[in-house]
Amino acid sequence: MDDIDPDTTIGVYAGAEADMIKEFDEFFQTRPGSYSRSAEIKNAMRLYLRVKQVEEELELDIPERSLAHWVQNALREQDRRERRDSED
Repeated sequence: MDDIDPDTTIGVYAGAEADMIKEFDEFFQTRPGSYSRSAEIKNAMRLYLRVKQVEEELELDIPERSLAHWVQNALREQDRRERRDSED
């Protein structure tokens, strides 16, 4: 992997999931600040890498189709904890 050019670009073939790119753009374009699809994709790649590292670290085997559900539940649970702790 050391021979990868740091300026390498990647392409994403959406195929039948082209609507996903439209949804992605529409969501991030409505947020404050300037929108960069490349920056958001890099953020998504970093997040996915970290999630997969933790999954491996914890020796979990989460089916790919369930991973988003796990992440959503973890975020909601953390939010519940923080709200509960702030009430104390």
